[in-house]
Amino acid sequence: RGDSVFSGDRPGLDLKIMRQAKAASGLPALADPSHSSKSRALVEAFSLKAAGAGADGLLIEAGVSPETALVDGAQTIALPAFSALAKKISEFHRS
Repeated sequence: RGDSVFSGDRPGLDLKIMRQAKAASGLPALADPSHSSKSRALVEAFSLKAAGAGADGLLIEAGVSPETALVDGAQTIALPAFSALAKKISEFHRS
């Protein structure tokens, strides 16, 4: 999967290493925009960047009530946001 990188307080997703691992192994590569962003506000942007970089799949945490999640709530998106994001990614792959 694409690996998380942090520079100071800024989260990041190392898409270069994801592409290198995919090329070297010949295997599918997944990106984890939820864990790498640490913030639901960044999940969509990280997801679209990963899709554009060639990720074969995305690990996105979604839930009915992310605000009350006991674990990883800050990086979990609500189901309506997940549905909208899935449509955007699907449209991206069709174009």
